[in-house]
Amino acid sequence: MSDTDTHERVSPSAVKVLFIDPNEEVRQEWADRLMRCSAEYVVLQVAEGRTGVRLVKSEPVDCVVLELDLRDRNGLSILMDLVGNAHNPQIAVVVLTTFPLDALCQLAFQNGAQSCMRKDQISVEDLDLAIRRAIAVVGPNKNRAA
Repeated sequence: MSDTDTHERVSPSAVKVLFIDPNEEVRQEWADRLMRCSAEYVVLQVAEGRTGVRLVKSEPVDCVVLELDLRDRNGLSILMDLVGNAHNPQIAVVVLTTFPLDALCQLAFQNGAQSCMRKDQISVEDLDLAIRRAIAVVGPNKNRAA
């Protein structure tokens, strides 16, 4: 699904999610599974962290699903760019990563992530719940035009 396709179909009740993950196959698989899980989801996708940060500044997004292992920048630095103040995040971020280190998840939480999960240990229902909880805590994007 291209970005232009999603722009025209977004309704005020939609939940707009941005996946930032360098692995296209994995990113597409999670996006497809999430959209099958709930018709409310509108999913955007990018491979690089910098592109994701630019997109969030120009395109209202309710939640970012972020891989920490990025090609262009450290995933934690992208997380900090996205949330701004970790104690008052500007956007809901769920970390969905291949990294097995608990210490990285702890750093993600300290820097504003609402959830941190390993791809090989969760289901799409777990991801759906994490996204919904993150949005409930941070709030949906209020800048989307109706």
